[in-house]
Amino acid sequence: MDAARTTFTIGPLFVNLTAPQETLEKLKTDFSLFAGLAYPEKLASQTLNLVIQIAPSHASGSGNSKLGFRLFRFRDASCYGIGPKRTVLYNDGAFVETLPEKTTIGAPSEARLHEIAYLYLLSKSGELFDFTGLHRIHALAVTFEKTKQTSLFLMDSGVGKSTLALSLSRLMTSTRVAYFSDEIPVTDGHILYPFPIRAALSSETLKLFPKLEFEARSALRKFKRQLFSEKHLLALSQLGPIAKPSRADAIFICTRNPDSVTPEITKASRFTAFFQIFRSGVVGIGVPQMTEHLLRFNSSHLLRMTRMAFSRLAASFRLTLSCSCYRFVLTNSPERNVQALEKELRLA
Repeated sequence: MDAARTTFTIGPLFVNLTAPQETLEKLKTDFSLFAGLAYPEKLASQTLNLVIQIAPSHASGSGNSKLGFRLFRFRDASCYGIGPKRTVLYNDGAFVETLPEKTTIGAPSEARLHEIAYLYLLSKSGELFDFTGLHRIHALAVTFEKTKQTSLFLMDSGVGKSTLALSLSRLMTSTRVAYFSDEIPVTDGHILYPFPIRAALSSETLKLFPKLEFEARSALRKFKRQLFSEKHLLALSQLGPIAKPSRADAIFICTRNPDSVTPEITKASRFTAFFQIFRSGVVGIGVPQMTEHLLRFNSSHLLRMTRMAFSRLAASFRLTLSCSCYRFVLTNSPERNVQALEKELRLA
C-alpha cells in the first residue's frame, strides 16, 4: 500500500505524518479543527515524525529477546525500554516503536492502525500540553453565548457527556452554544482553552437523536476500538462553533437517575467539585492517555512527571475557586435536562 505524507498541528505538537492514504485522510480530518487556534505563547512546541503502516507484527518476531527486559505490562500491551526509546507490543500484533528521531506504528488492519495512531496522537499532544502548564479535564465544556457564561459538566464515563453535548446543540433554542470539547478541554486553572477533537457518540446516544444520523450521515464515522465498544465520531463543529478561551463560571457535577422524571440542580460545595476535578485533572481518570507511553521511568522524565503533578493540582485548585458549583441529576429525557439548565442559568 502506497504511503502518503502530510503535516498538521495539535496545539504545540507539529506532526509530520507518513501513512497509507486512507488512514492519513482520517487522522488529518480528526485534528483539522486545531488549525488556527490560539494557545498561550509559553507552550513549548515539538515536532513528531510519525510513520504508520499496515504490518502483521513487529520485526522482533514472537520471541522478544531483541527488545530486552519487559519493563511492565498494561492491559493488552507489553512495554520495553526506559526513556526516549520505547517499544510497545500489543496482543494482536500491533506495535509502537518510539525512537528520538521518529515513531513507527504498525497494525494488522487499517481500523486498528487508525485506532492506535489516533490515541497515540491524543496522548502525545496531551502530554506536551501537560508539561507546559495546560491540563486536560474530563468534562464537557461550553459557553452559552447569550449570557457569555462558561460551564464545565463533570461526569463519569457512561453518564452522558456526549448526549448532553448533543442536547445543548439540538434542543437549546434560547441561545447558541459554543464548544471547547465534549471530552477534554484544557486549562491552566485561570482560562479554559478548546481541545476540539471529534465527539465520540455511542449507538445509544444516536438513537435519542434519530434526525442527527440522517442530517450528518456523511460526517459520522465509525470508530472501532479493541478493548471498548464502537463509537461514532462527529466533528465538534457539527454541534456548534468552537469556543474562544475564557474563564469558567460554573461547574456542574453530573450524575444520572434513570428512575427520575424531573432533573435536579442544587448547590454543591467547592470541596465536592475539587474532588471531582482532582480525579480527572490530577489523577487522569477518564482522560485519553496511553499509560504504556506516558510511563518511561528515566530520571529526567520522572522529574517532569512530578512537576506536572503539582501543576495539575494547582490548576485544579484555582479552577474550583473561580467557579460556582452545582450538582446536576440528569434524567433520561434530553428535553427536560435542557429545560432545567435553561431555568437555572436564566437563559429562557
